[in-house]
Amino acid sequence: MRIKSRISNENGATTLIELLVTIPAAILVLIAVTFVYNGAVKSHAQVQDRSHTIVQSRIAVDKMNSELQQATSITPGTGTNSTKIVAGQLRTNLWVRYDCTQPNPVPTVPDTFACTRATATTLGGLGTGAVIVTGVNDSNVFSYFDCSSGTCAAPATPADRNYMKISLKAEITEFTGTGKRNAAFNSEIQLDDGFEIRNTPFR
Repeated sequence: MRIKSRISNENGATTLIELLVTIPAAILVLIAVTFVYNGAVKSHAQVQDRSHTIVQSRIAVDKMNSELQQATSITPGTGTNSTKIVAGQLRTNLWVRYDCTQPNPVPTVPDTFACTRATATTLGGLGTGAVIVTGVNDSNVFSYFDCSSGTCAAPATPADRNYMKISLKAEITEFTGTGKRNAAFNSEIQLDDGFEIRNTPFR
Protein backbone atom coordinates (compact mmCIF):
# COMPACT_ATOMS: atom_id res chain seq x y z
CA MET A 1 0.00 0.00 0.00
CA ARG A 2 2.82 2.38 0.83
CA ILE A 3 4.41 1.67 -2.51
CA LYS A 4 1.11 2.29 -4.34
CA SER A 5 0.50 5.52 -2.37
CA ARG A 6 3.98 6.76 -3.18
CA ILE A 7 3.54 5.90 -6.86
CA SER A 8 0.15 7.66 -6.96
CA ASN A 9 1.60 10.79 -5.38
CA GLU A 10 4.48 10.78 -7.81
CA ASN A 11 1.98 10.53 -10.69
CA GLY A 12 0.08 13.61 -9.45
CA ALA A 13 -3.04 11.78 -8.23
CA THR A 14 -5.06 13.16 -5.29
CA THR A 15 -5.29 11.19 -2.09
CA LEU A 16 -8.41 10.79 0.06
CA ILE A 17 -6.87 12.88 2.84
CA GLU A 18 -6.18 15.73 0.42
CA LEU A 19 -9.80 15.61 -0.79
CA LEU A 20 -11.11 15.69 2.78
CA VAL A 21 -9.06 18.84 3.42
CA THR A 22 -9.65 20.59 0.09
CA ILE A 23 -13.43 20.20 -0.25
CA PRO A 24 -14.38 21.86 3.10
CA ALA A 25 -11.92 24.65 2.39
CA ALA A 26 -13.48 25.23 -1.03
CA ILE A 27 -16.96 25.28 0.51
CA LEU A 28 -15.86 27.89 3.06
CA VAL A 29 -14.40 30.05 0.31
CA LEU A 30 -17.62 29.75 -1.72
CA ILE A 31 -19.72 30.76 1.31
CA ALA A 32 -17.48 33.77 1.94
CA VAL A 33 -17.73 34.87 -1.68
CA THR A 34 -21.54 34.54 -1.54
CA PHE A 35 -21.73 36.73 1.56
CA VAL A 36 -19.52 39.37 -0.03
CA TYR A 37 -21.60 39.36 -3.21
CA ASN A 38 -24.92 39.67 -1.35
CA GLY A 39 -23.51 42.52 0.72
CA ALA A 40 -22.33 44.33 -2.39
CA VAL A 41 -25.74 43.93 -4.07
CA LYS A 42 -27.56 45.27 -1.01
CA SER A 43 -25.15 48.17 -0.60
CA HIS A 44 -25.50 49.13 -4.26
CA ALA A 45 -29.29 49.03 -4.00
CA GLN A 46 -29.24 51.26 -0.91
CA VAL A 47 -26.95 53.81 -2.56
CA GLN A 48 -29.07 53.76 -5.71
CA ASP A 49 -32.30 54.26 -3.75
CA ARG A 50 -30.81 57.09 -1.68
CA SER A 51 -29.50 58.82 -4.78
CA HIS A 52 -32.91 58.54 -6.47
CA THR A 53 -34.68 60.02 -3.44
CA ILE A 54 -32.23 62.91 -3.15
CA VAL A 55 -32.40 63.77 -6.85
CA GLN A 56 -36.21 63.49 -6.98
CA SER A 57 -36.60 65.66 -3.86
CA ARG A 58 -34.07 68.25 -5.00
CA ILE A 59 -35.78 68.67 -8.38
CA ALA A 60 -39.16 69.07 -6.66
CA VAL A 61 -37.92 71.68 -4.17
CA ASP A 62 -36.11 73.63 -6.88
CA LYS A 63 -39.25 73.62 -9.04
CA MET A 64 -41.44 74.80 -6.17
CA ASN A 65 -39.05 77.52 -5.14
CA SER A 66 -38.48 78.78 -8.68
CA GLU A 67 -42.13 78.98 -9.71
CA LEU A 68 -43.56 80.35 -6.47
CA GLN A 69 -40.83 82.96 -6.30
CA GLN A 70 -41.95 84.25 -9.70
CA ALA A 71 -45.65 84.27 -8.77
CA THR A 72 -47.51 87.57 -8.89
CA SER A 73 -49.85 86.35 -6.13
CA ILE A 74 -49.81 83.44 -3.68
CA THR A 75 -52.80 81.53 -2.35
CA PRO A 76 -52.12 79.10 0.53
CA GLY A 77 -54.49 76.27 1.31
CA THR A 78 -57.27 76.85 3.80
CA GLY A 79 -57.35 75.75 7.44
CA THR A 80 -54.97 72.91 8.27
CA ASN A 81 -53.88 72.78 4.62
CA SER A 82 -52.33 76.25 4.76
CA THR A 83 -48.86 74.69 5.09
CA LYS A 84 -49.58 71.72 2.81
CA ILE A 85 -51.04 73.31 -0.30
CA VAL A 86 -50.09 76.52 -2.10
CA ALA A 87 -51.04 78.05 -5.42
CA GLY A 88 -49.35 80.84 -7.32
CA GLN A 89 -50.31 82.94 -10.32
CA LEU A 90 -47.39 82.90 -12.71
CA ARG A 91 -49.00 85.18 -15.28
CA THR A 92 -52.42 86.37 -16.37
CA ASN A 93 -53.69 83.02 -17.65
CA LEU A 94 -51.45 80.55 -15.81
CA TRP A 95 -51.76 79.23 -12.28
CA VAL A 96 -49.71 76.51 -10.57
CA ARG A 97 -50.56 74.59 -7.41
CA TYR A 98 -48.45 72.30 -5.25
CA ASP A 99 -50.37 69.85 -3.09
CA CYS A 100 -48.46 67.66 -0.60
CA THR A 101 -51.49 65.95 0.94
CA GLN A 102 -51.82 63.26 -1.73
CA PRO A 103 -51.31 59.58 -0.80
CA ASN A 104 -48.00 58.04 -1.74
CA PRO A 105 -48.45 55.85 -4.85
CA VAL A 106 -45.54 53.61 -3.75
CA PRO A 107 -47.22 50.80 -1.73
CA THR A 108 -44.01 49.70 0.02
CA VAL A 109 -43.63 53.09 1.74
CA PRO A 110 -46.80 53.44 3.84
CA ASP A 111 -47.81 56.42 5.99
CA THR A 112 -46.13 58.91 3.68
CA PHE A 113 -47.38 61.44 1.16
CA ALA A 114 -46.78 62.60 -2.38
CA CYS A 115 -46.54 66.17 -3.67
CA THR A 116 -48.31 66.94 -6.93
CA ARG A 117 -48.07 69.85 -9.34
CA ALA A 118 -51.06 71.13 -11.31
CA THR A 119 -51.48 74.01 -13.74
CA ALA A 120 -54.58 75.76 -15.11
CA THR A 121 -55.65 79.05 -16.62
CA THR A 122 -57.61 79.95 -13.46
CA LEU A 123 -57.27 79.27 -9.74
CA GLY A 124 -60.58 77.44 -9.65
CA GLY A 125 -59.58 75.22 -12.55
CA LEU A 126 -56.63 73.63 -10.75
CA GLY A 127 -56.96 69.87 -10.34
CA THR A 128 -54.87 67.27 -8.53
CA GLY A 129 -52.05 67.33 -11.04
CA ALA A 130 -49.11 64.98 -11.52
CA VAL A 131 -46.88 63.50 -8.82
CA ILE A 132 -43.46 65.16 -8.62
CA VAL A 133 -42.07 63.57 -5.44
CA THR A 134 -43.02 60.55 -3.31
CA GLY A 135 -42.18 59.31 0.17
CA VAL A 136 -42.82 62.68 1.85
CA ASN A 137 -42.88 62.18 5.63
CA ASP A 138 -44.43 65.50 6.61
CA SER A 139 -47.02 67.12 4.36
CA ASN A 140 -46.40 70.49 6.06
CA VAL A 141 -43.95 71.56 3.39
CA PHE A 142 -44.76 75.28 3.14
CA SER A 143 -44.38 77.76 6.00
CA TYR A 144 -44.48 81.54 6.21
CA PHE A 145 -42.52 83.99 8.35
CA ASP A 146 -42.14 87.66 9.12
CA CYS A 147 -38.48 88.52 8.65
CA SER A 148 -38.86 92.30 8.49
CA SER A 149 -37.04 92.86 11.81
CA GLY A 150 -33.98 90.87 10.75
CA THR A 151 -35.10 87.83 12.75
CA CYS A 152 -37.69 85.53 11.26
CA ALA A 153 -40.71 84.75 13.41
CA ALA A 154 -44.29 83.65 13.01
CA PRO A 155 -46.29 86.45 11.35
CA ALA A 156 -48.76 88.28 13.58
CA THR A 157 -51.21 88.64 10.70
CA PRO A 158 -51.41 87.16 7.17
CA ALA A 159 -50.34 90.53 5.80
CA ASP A 160 -47.01 90.22 7.69
CA ARG A 161 -45.92 87.15 5.73
CA ASN A 162 -42.84 88.16 3.79
CA TYR A 163 -40.82 84.97 3.61
CA MET A 164 -41.76 81.49 2.43
CA LYS A 165 -39.81 78.44 3.53
CA ILE A 166 -40.01 75.16 1.65
CA SER A 167 -38.95 72.17 3.75
CA LEU A 168 -39.25 68.69 2.28
CA LYS A 169 -38.61 65.56 4.34
CA ALA A 170 -38.44 62.40 2.26
CA GLU A 171 -38.14 58.81 3.42
CA ILE A 172 -35.48 56.50 2.05
CA THR A 173 -36.24 52.77 2.04
CA GLU A 174 -33.74 49.93 1.95
CA PHE A 175 -33.59 46.89 -0.24
CA THR A 176 -33.35 43.46 1.36
CA GLY A 177 -30.87 40.86 0.24
CA THR A 178 -33.56 39.33 -1.96
CA GLY A 179 -33.85 42.53 -3.98
CA LYS A 180 -37.17 43.57 -2.41
CA ARG A 181 -37.75 46.85 -0.57
CA ASN A 182 -38.18 46.78 3.18
CA ALA A 183 -41.45 48.29 4.35
CA ALA A 184 -39.78 49.61 7.51
CA PHE A 185 -38.32 53.09 7.34
CA ASN A 186 -34.56 53.38 7.60
CA SER A 187 -33.48 56.95 7.06
CA GLU A 188 -34.71 60.38 6.07
CA ILE A 189 -33.39 63.33 4.13
CA GLN A 190 -34.49 66.94 4.53
CA LEU A 191 -34.10 69.63 1.90
CA ASP A 192 -34.78 73.28 2.74
CA ASP A 193 -35.16 76.31 0.51
CA GLY A 194 -37.06 79.56 0.57
CA PHE A 195 -37.36 83.07 -0.73
CA GLU A 196 -38.32 86.56 0.27
CA ILE A 197 -41.82 87.54 -0.77
CA ARG A 198 -41.71 90.98 -2.39
CA ASN A 199 -44.73 92.85 -3.64
CA THR A 200 -46.62 89.56 -3.92
CA PRO A 201 -50.15 89.76 -2.50
CA PHE A 202 -51.79 86.84 -0.74
CA ARG A 203 -55.28 85.78 -1.66
